[in-house]
Amino acid sequence: MWLYFALMKTAEYQASAAALTTRLHHPAVRGAVTDTALLFLASMLGNLGNYLYQFFMSQRLSPGDYGLLNALLGSFMILAIPASAVGLITMRRAAALAATQQYDAIYANFLGCFRRITPYLAVGFLAYLLLSPALLSYVRGATLLPLWLVGVSAVLSLYAPAATGTLQGLQWFKALSLSAVLGSGAKVGLGVLLVVLGFGLDGALGAVVLAIMVGIGYAFWAVRRGLSARRPWVEPVTRGLKAQAEQVWVAVAAYAGLTVFLSADIIFARHYLDPGQSGYYAVVSLLGKIAFYLPGVIVTILLPKAVAARATGHNAAPYLWLGLGAIVLSSLALLVPYTLAPTFFIKTLFGAKYLALGDEGLLVAYTVAMSVLALVNYTASYHLALRTRRFVFGLALGCLAAVGAMQVWHASPIQLVLGLGLGALVALAGMTPPALALVGALKELSVGVWQDLRDHARL
Repeated sequence: MWLYFALMKTAEYQASAAALTTRLHHPAVRGAVTDTALLFLASMLGNLGNYLYQFFMSQRLSPGDYGLLNALLGSFMILAIPASAVGLITMRRAAALAATQQYDAIYANFLGCFRRITPYLAVGFLAYLLLSPALLSYVRGATLLPLWLVGVSAVLSLYAPAATGTLQGLQWFKALSLSAVLGSGAKVGLGVLLVVLGFGLDGALGAVVLAIMVGIGYAFWAVRRGLSARRPWVEPVTRGLKAQAEQVWVAVAAYAGLTVFLSADIIFARHYLDPGQSGYYAVVSLLGKIAFYLPGVIVTILLPKAVAARATGHNAAPYLWLGLGAIVLSSLALLVPYTLAPTFFIKTLFGAKYLALGDEGLLVAYTVAMSVLALVNYTASYHLALRTRRFVFGLALGCLAAVGAMQVWHASPIQLVLGLGLGALVALAGMTPPALALVGALKELSVGVWQDLRDHARL
């Protein structure tokens, strides 16, 4: 009898192993593994390129100019806020249409994006040129040319989401990866060349402009070539984008908050701290932000899959928890070495001259803040992809808390980091299910009160 049950159990295990092997060799599973590996490799190459760019600039520019460079790049991120919003909307639209193989509609949407955003870009760039002298005074710069280069970079980056968002929605991760690698490589190569030729800060920012042109140029070509093969020509759609434009404003508000989290502290550091401290803060910020960008590969893959699941009537919630778990694990993997040897990373990657400019414990504190912000970013992106809006209130509250805290406490770098972390925690708490339920209840209550007031006014 015992032998019989043992054999039966062995047969069950063999059947389970065979079923697991079959699932692992399923084309969808193999494709997901391949996409993850490809994007991970591209992400590592892109991060390596960004690090080489930052390392070279930290060595060739003075600490003051290096701090100004990162402050201006932070301003670029703020100016490019609509790019993230447009990219998300384009990805969501392309993923939903790709689930039913409506490639003609995807192509029409892709072409129509360019016509619709061009007038807004022209007006926005003109307004930026008028405001650039005030911004120059705030960051304590010397000439307007670096600010103008940042403005040109922002304009170019706002065209990119129409292509990169479409590639992500179609899950054409090979072309998306190659676009990122080409842009990162161009930034390093051109940045080194222009700075060595003596252009200094202007050359460093000029390389950013040229790199964006290289990256989005390939992305545009890949989308047009891939979709043209499936649909030779369709008339660009502009009217059909009106409903999407209404959704863009919600995305703009969300990404505005996220970008303020990522950039405001750098600008505050440049304004309130001395040049040496602001340069050290820029170095710590670069290392700490790895915790924010490291799980980007998983996020890039999971969001279009969540949209496709919702579009086909399936549950998308597992993709939320899977992404949050991946972020926690990647953050822990980064925090351990940073905690054990913070001076090693700063000295090895940027040089001993930065060690005397600040506290080594700042790196760990900044990384923790970025880890929390990575959770905020993925949660917000997930809700945006599924067209829910309640999370915006929590994000806005957290953003206000961060900016307010840094505006009041900015005497030292650690105070700025604590203010940033406080705001991130408030934002994350505002996106929890109880907080979202509270926002929904308050909304229903406000609608009811407003309706009652209208009824009394009519009487």
